Amino acid sequence: MKSIQKLGKFIFFTVPFVFSLFENSCSVQKDPVIFPAPEGIEPSEDYEITVNGQPVFCYSSWRLDNIHTMTKINGRNVSPVSFAIFDFSHPVKVRLNVREGLIPSPEQVRILPSALNISPVVHGNVIEFTLHSPGNVTVDLSGDSQNALHLFTNFPETDVPSPDDPNVVYFGPGVHDIESVVMESGQTLYVAGGAVLRASPPRASPAVQIDQPNVTVRGRGIISGSRSYSEKKRFNMIRCQLTENVTIRDIVVIESPTWTVVFNESSNIQVDGLRIVCFYENSDGIVVSGSSGVSVRNSFVHNADDGLGIKAWQPVKNVRFENCQVWSDSGTPMGLTGEIFAPVENAVWKGITVLHYPSFPASNFDMRTVILIRARGGGRVQNILFEDIIVESNIGLRPAVRITNEKVNWNRTPMSLDTPYSEISDVTLRNVVINNLSHPEISDRLLFINDAKDILIRDIVLENVIVNGKPVSADDTRIENLNSHVIIR
Repeated sequence: MKSIQKLGKFIFFTVPFVFSLFENSCSVQKDPVIFPAPEGIEPSEDYEITVNGQPVFCYSSWRLDNIHTMTKINGRNVSPVSFAIFDFSHPVKVRLNVREGLIPSPEQVRILPSALNISPVVHGNVIEFTLHSPGNVTVDLSGDSQNALHLFTNFPETDVPSPDDPNVVYFGPGVHDIESVVMESGQTLYVAGGAVLRASPPRASPAVQIDQPNVTVRGRGIISGSRSYSEKKRFNMIRCQLTENVTIRDIVVIESPTWTVVFNESSNIQVDGLRIVCFYENSDGIVVSGSSGVSVRNSFVHNADDGLGIKAWQPVKNVRFENCQVWSDSGTPMGLTGEIFAPVENAVWKGITVLHYPSFPASNFDMRTVILIRARGGGRVQNILFEDIIVESNIGLRPAVRITNEKVNWNRTPMSLDTPYSEISDVTLRNVVINNLSHPEISDRLLFINDAKDILIRDIVLENVIVNGKPVSADDTRIENLNSHVIIR
């Protein structure tokens, strides 16, 4: 049993024998790299996994599920989701032994994203396929999002920091129950493969607090908010506040009880290979608020609210989400997602794949769509690009696109009459494909709603936008245009 001591803003701990175990398990000479199973964490009941014949520990969590309800956690309908983590650099053969009854037929098993063109071999309860390069892959057993498996893989690490480095806050394999981690300038938080960091911070504090510059958070381990549900707490998992030069890469963050990774009034932020799995409504994935110079790449968000979102109580500028995957069980997969009260300029979503969007409206949340710009008063929104967007499945009752400056609150009550209407201009949707609509009478709509008397929503360009297999045209009846200037190419 290791001991953890929190002294001021530093956390020190001892792990009697685990460093040598981790060093042996993560040698860069091995391929694939398999991480130790954390003692005390129950494995998934749905999957047993081997990679090149070596067993890989499979974690179990939950997803919000208002369609196939199996159980409730704090009043939320949830069903199981599983995930696993390993590294490799050469092609590997993955073998899954799936729990009896979860595969309805071999033909329904899919490996997502579809662009990977991975064709699994299914025989009985066994699924086999080959991964040729690391990344994020989801196994969808039946096409309806039930009991999915996420595989989070990376190239093997070559620069694992030393636990003895005074500028490293190091958590080795195993379960670590702590309050929080407060980072100092120049520090690295390293969560090793096989480590599960279960935080329970003081009121109003995040699990990982970054309010100093030049901080890195990385590793192959997990930062978990699972204790929040029994302890009835709400907290961010990682929060950057009034800081700069922050890097977050390759870690997995799960079961956040509210907004998961938040950048408030910060600059020069680099996110690469972050993975998020959360089920609680309000567990927004990556939130950029009042910040500039933010890059999010190669990341994955499966959550129950907004996925890759911008919010603005203070100005936001130069934000880029690229080559990311999103699965939104509620909320909005991407965009300016509602709390927009200040200027937003130069924001890009490029190469985004939405794996599933089974979001059904709750009574007070009918404003959400696949792509959303909802500026509710004040700042101007300009130079926004959504490019190379693929939506694999939109089976909920949500429109495809909504761009609006409606001055209403989430519960549809009006905002103050003194709040000015926002101006939205120079927005481009290019090469956007939205597939598999179960309710096309609702979910194929494109809404451009300008409530102001003047033309404040203008120069909105749709270029090669395809919804439910049909290109959007100038005279398209699926478009609802209220006092907006929209160009179709």
